[in-house]
Amino acid sequence: MKILTCRLLVVVLAVGCKSATETQKTASSGVPEKSERMILPDVGDGTTRRAPEKKKHIKNEFSSGQTRFKEPGVYVDGKLVGILRFEELPVPLEPFWHTEEAMEFVEMGKPKQKVVYTQRRYRVTTYLEALGVDLKKVKEVHIYGGLKRPMAKIVDGKSLLKHDNLMFRFGSSVFGKPIAACPKELGMGKCPDQMTTMLVYIDKTPPTVKDNKVYLNGKRITGIPYLGDPIRGGVRVYKDNRYVTSIKRRELTKYEEIAEISADGQKQYNFFALLTAQGIKVDDIQQLWLIHNGKRVYSSTGKQAANSVFLANKQKSGEVLWGDLKRPANVITLHTTPLKKSDFPVLREDEINQ
Repeated sequence: MKILTCRLLVVVLAVGCKSATETQKTASSGVPEKSERMILPDVGDGTTRRAPEKKKHIKNEFSSGQTRFKEPGVYVDGKLVGILRFEELPVPLEPFWHTEEAMEFVEMGKPKQKVVYTQRRYRVTTYLEALGVDLKKVKEVHIYGGLKRPMAKIVDGKSLLKHDNLMFRFGSSVFGKPIAACPKELGMGKCPDQMTTMLVYIDKTPPTVKDNKVYLNGKRITGIPYLGDPIRGGVRVYKDNRYVTSIKRRELTKYEEIAEISADGQKQYNFFALLTAQGIKVDDIQQLWLIHNGKRVYSSTGKQAANSVFLANKQKSGEVLWGDLKRPANVITLHTTPLKKSDFPVLREDEINQ
């Protein structure tokens, strides 16, 4: 029965429930399951690796003939600050546990039973604060998306603070596409059924949206306002939870002066030298993490990272091979204060076994 109940989780959340209540539990009180397991941030045996995400076709929202949003980016005044993927969320980040009740068939041939489901969500305000955004200065937050139909959700700064329950979740709890969860107080609770991007305006003037089309100074915008095309591809690098750059194989030709030839004859680059060449401060970095396929697979101190080299994986885009052991990585996170074991999210048993 337990296995069947877990399998019904995604279906029930997608279809909806007759009644819903919300409860919140912090990391100190634990996740709302008796059976829980801490995902340790060191190299594991692979048993907790998430299943590969299935690619979904996203319709051409908000534009015609424009390169679409491949990654669900978060932009502040036109600058990329993060990507809405579970493994790229700020650490630590407090979840909100949303509880729903529904009458469902649990056993074949028996009447419906009341089933309680708990869903991992995150507050938009908590997420933005973890990125260093001053919520009091926010003019508007725009959420764009739509799998079934294009839609734009606009929340002004005052409403964002007043109704602190604008949230998002992931399609499969700890992986998958981000999905917005809007409270009834904000536009009758209507939100895009899938988020393609979230735009925050602090110093810049927010664009206007009419018939799900974006206009800035009277001109139609088909990309990211104040930027252009969305930033996509490459190995993303974060410093203290905030995106700072991407490593792209084709762009490494700009940094030939720091290139080295490895023992096996391949061109490699000192990581800190590359960041320094891009104007990114590195002398305050205390810890580095490599993320591959949604899992933190390796860490080092700042001193160790200072001497580390990488090479671009010619066989696979969006991946670098790190160090002498050529560890693969899709995302690199840097921290001026080392992360502790307690900072990492605690996954429920059903989330681990997905």
